[in-house]
Amino acid sequence: MDFSEKNSPTTLPNPSVFAEGLKDILSGGILDLPENFQNNDDLFDLGLDSMAIMQLLILIEDRFSLPIPANLVTKTHFCSIDALSKLLAELSSSPGQPG
Repeated sequence: MDFSEKNSPTTLPNPSVFAEGLKDILSGGILDLPENFQNNDDLFDLGLDSMAIMQLLILIEDRFSLPIPANLVTKTHFCSIDALSKLLAELSSSPGQPG
């Protein structure tokens, strides 16, 4: 699936399309995800910190062609894969997203 393709403004992509990619990114050296990891687990409890967030931002933009504006880099948006997937779904359907 090409994540840079735009959806209609009224249709949000399913956040689950981003979840596996985010899990791959995180487990690729940013965090040690436990075997029983769930997408709603708190990433900060697993060691996500400011340096890891910076790495994650770069890798998300590379993988999904979706830059995340600085004002959206919040603990609420980065607390879990579920929360981050929802944010990416919203961003991917926003008009004017570079692609």
